[in-house]
Amino acid sequence: MLVYLFAMSQLHVDYKPGYPILITQNILHYLFYANFAANFLLYNASGRTFRRAMLRCSNNSNNRYDNNALLTHMPKSLQAY
Repeated sequence: MLVYLFAMSQLHVDYKPGYPILITQNILHYLFYANFAANFLLYNASGRTFRRAMLRCSNNSNNRYDNNALLTHMPKSLQAY
C-alpha cells in the first residue's frame, strides 16, 4: 500500500489518494499493530519460558531503584566506593 502511494505521488504530482485508499491504509495499519498484540497474548498463553522471562523482567524493574539491588549487580571492586 505504501509503495503504491509513493509511486503514484512520484508519477502524478497532483495525486491525492481517495477515501477508500486512506481507509484501507488505516485498517492495514491497525492490523499491523494488532498482530503484535496477538503475538504477545499467544506467547503468554502458551509459553512457560516466556512467562518466566516476563516475571523476571518485571521483578528486576521493581528493584531497579532500590540501592541494595543496585549494589548486588555491581562488581565487587566498585562496591567499596
